[in-house]
Amino acid sequence: MVKDKKAIKRSFQTVRKRRRTRPASNGQTKMHDAFQVTTVVDKVNRIESIFAHGDRLLIGTGVGQLLVYDIKEPLVADDNEIPEVTLANTIKQFSKRPIEQLDIIKEIDVLVSLSGTYLTLSLTTTT
Repeated sequence: MVKDKKAIKRSFQTVRKRRRTRPASNGQTKMHDAFQVTTVVDKVNRIESIFAHGDRLLIGTGVGQLLVYDIKEPLVADDNEIPEVTLANTIKQFSKRPIEQLDIIKEIDVLVSLSGTYLTLSLTTTT
């Protein structure tokens, strides 16, 4: 019975590897990267929450600030190109407590934030 479990595990790993790979232009197999990891924001006080919405990146800090960044993706998807991120707005007194969670209710265009035991609703036009 143990051999069967090992065989199943090996075949599952093979299937996972096949789904992740794609042929390169030179005929060799290349790993597919779904995401590109880059540093877009530096020197921010204790990040507590992050939320991406369209071309905006919302960051809630440990001192209750809400930072809103605009993201401009490169026109051509290239491994060397990184998105351009600029600070669009800083709301220093958004909350008196750390902003633990952020979300947007798209149907009514409202930003929802959780700070401690307080739930705050804000219009997204202000961010």
